[in-house]
Amino acid sequence: MSDKKIKFLITTPEGAAVTETINWCVLPAVDGEWAIKYDHAPVVLLLGQGTLRINTDAWKYFHVRSGIAHIGNNEVNIICDSAIDASKLSEDELQGHLKELLEQSPTDAKEKSKLQKSITEVKSKLHTLQQMQQVSA
Repeated sequence: MSDKKIKFLITTPEGAAVTETINWCVLPAVDGEWAIKYDHAPVVLLLGQGTLRINTDAWKYFHVRSGIAHIGNNEVNIICDSAIDASKLSEDELQGHLKELLEQSPTDAKEKSKLQKSITEVKSKLHTLQQMQQVSA
């Protein structure tokens, strides 16, 4: 096992959501996925909605929604709107929620936009869950 570890922290409006010492991680930046390993060059990334993966001795998956990541000195510090441990997501609940959302037909432009954002978020969570399940299968 390598001594080359990275300090990893996710903070949400509720407080510190994840604090780990990791081998490496993959972040969902708005311009694509970024793999961050030991001694990565300093960088600040704008995060989008999607799957964040961290590797300790096994992979852990999180669904994150918009934020920033600061990488430097073998530390990854993330501030984001939300971070959900994918192991706590329920495919049945997400599919049910998606079905309910797809049955809605708002007429107001604001409500249509809000509905589309909700649909996109549920689909993104399902994708995160499916990625986690593929690795553990």
